Amino acid sequence: MKGAGGFLAPKSEGSADLLIVAGNQVIKNSAFSASIRLLSSGKAKSVVVVLHLPPKEGQLFGIQQSYPQQIERELAHAGIGKDKIKVLLTPFDDHPITLREAKFVIDRLSGVGADSAILVCEGFHTRRSLGVYRQEGARVGFRVIPYPYFIGELAEGRCLVS
Repeated sequence: MKGAGGFLAPKSEGSADLLIVAGNQVIKNSAFSASIRLLSSGKAKSVVVVLHLPPKEGQLFGIQQSYPQQIERELAHAGIGKDKIKVLLTPFDDHPITLREAKFVIDRLSGVGADSAILVCEGFHTRRSLGVYRQEGARVGFRVIPYPYFIGELAEGRCLVS
């Protein structure tokens, strides 16, 4: 199983300008644990959290409007400076969502002087997300390093892939 996890969720070491936390409508605690650890260890200087903003009828009831601010508050509460946190809302609801997300995010990040990122992504989504982020990054000379997280594993400081 560990070998399959390593194939499906490649992990590289290294540092980058920032972290990209790939999400959906919500981000899991494991992603934030990994991000806080990476930022605290100096692997990156700031974090960009990517949220999908579906059409109104597909949004989560009661939290969609305030969720980006909640993320910023929680990360700031965890010791990450507010100036080091950015939440990007991707307005896509049609496939290929991951490719559209990567184009949107890379275009915005490359326009602000960043040229590298650690992609924090849920374990088995890592290979697909890494592929499209690297493809889009290659267009503008943007380097992407994968960092998968697995639910439950990071809470204890372990990762299935090393």
